[in-house]
Amino acid sequence: MLKRLTDENVAAARGDHRRQQVFIWDKDTTGLGLRISSRGLKSWVFRYSIGGSGGRLTLGAYPTELGLAAARQKVAEIRQKMERRVDPGKPAGDEERTLESLWRKFEAEHLPRRSRGHQRNLKDAFERLVLPRLGGATPLDELTWETVDRWHRTLGEATPTQANRALAALRKALNLAKKWGWVERGAPNAAADHEMHAERKAGRPFTDAELKAIGNALKAEPDQVSRTATTVFLLSGLRPAEVCSLRWSDLQDGGVLYLRETKTGDRSAVLPTRAEKLINELPRLSEYVFPGRIDGKRLGGAGHAHGLEEAWKRIRVKAGLAAGRRLYDARHTWVTTAASLGIGDDVRRVLAGHAPASGSAHGTYLHADPKFRRAADQVANALAKHLRL
Repeated sequence: MLKRLTDENVAAARGDHRRQQVFIWDKDTTGLGLRISSRGLKSWVFRYSIGGSGGRLTLGAYPTELGLAAARQKVAEIRQKMERRVDPGKPAGDEERTLESLWRKFEAEHLPRRSRGHQRNLKDAFERLVLPRLGGATPLDELTWETVDRWHRTLGEATPTQANRALAALRKALNLAKKWGWVERGAPNAAADHEMHAERKAGRPFTDAELKAIGNALKAEPDQVSRTATTVFLLSGLRPAEVCSLRWSDLQDGGVLYLRETKTGDRSAVLPTRAEKLINELPRLSEYVFPGRIDGKRLGGAGHAHGLEEAWKRIRVKAGLAAGRRLYDARHTWVTTAASLGIGDDVRRVLAGHAPASGSAHGTYLHADPKFRRAADQVANALAKHLRL
């Protein structure tokens, strides 16, 4: 799509959840485009051609890194370099093809396509575990399989799960380095074919006695928003962040939800009837179903994974649960309850927001099949009985 970009229409631009990404090209600045992912994430790109070849650069995320004026200025600076026959898609020289420069390119061109949560995880893995320990100045052609294996094994002694995630992030970046021409396509990936650490399983389902105590503590919770949000989380199988970021506009007929930028991307979900009734009893104080007490934005506010932890600490103490009992244990409880009721694996996966075993687009046709609402109600009713709600 080609149009004259303004601050107003850039801010208002929306993507298409049916397409991985949408581009809007600026009429006033040749080559400048606004890329919008299916999750609604926006970033600036520059499409160029030089010496018979060309490519597309990611300039930065909108609005956190670059506004419209700054993006146009960056394009002007790149064009000045191109007039000196400098290809903007290549590093200045082989000496710059290091882990640090690879991370910068990975951060600029790959991260904007991921969900915000995934971006945070990748950034943490590189900046805390990869670059300081492997050395940001390490040239890519000197990074060996043996070096990466020692790093991964040493890291895994204390934090096996984080070691596996960091290794996966490095492997992805090195694969992209081949695509970008930074290393030979036939060169082995130094982060591939390593033995993954056994990861410690975190959490366990709540017992019947614990659920009864949680239900009693919920009834005593004074804050209506926190009480309702926690109850909806316990009954629905949604993730904490999905509950906290829920907007009124996300609610559709029949309890169907349209969730944006979740851990597994945009998806549909379904509320059990009990949870839908609780939500409809809330006053509409902002665009968010569960607004924060101070700014009216989502519960927990910007920069927080979710906002239920504060309420959970009160509820956990009131219920007399051990300090190690986590809010997320409710997700394990929901899944095991659904399994004990004989609900099929594919239905459980869709309702919990996991990718279905069949590989189909999860949650796309929830409104068309009543079995999902029936299953959600079945699980919620069983849990409500244990919670004495």
